[in-house]
Amino acid sequence: MDAREEKEYAALMTEFRRVGITWEAFAELDRRNAGPNAPPSETPPDGSVNLSLDIPATTEFMRTLPDHAGQEAFLLAWDKAFGEPARQRFEAARRRWEQKRGRRDGSDGADA
Repeated sequence: MDAREEKEYAALMTEFRRVGITWEAFAELDRRNAGPNAPPSETPPDGSVNLSLDIPATTEFMRTLPDHAGQEAFLLAWDKAFGEPARQRFEAARRRWEQKRGRRDGSDGADA
């Protein structure tokens, strides 16, 4: 890590302590996103996760949370900021795909 990266990481860790979370919050986020039907092979038995974060952007997000908010507040805020918009984009893309597929099949997509 270079000096800039060390400074960014230190700022993130400061926010983790202020909000009251650990890296376990991200492991929980990963578990929740995997859903109940995730194959066991994709979830290591030790609970570890591999993730990539934009540390400065994550630090800025953390700064929006109140002191001592805790893990559940963090998870709810993260889902509201990132999870729900991603689900909405996915659902819109799915609808567009189904409409396109319906036209290709010769139907107008309307139920009979």
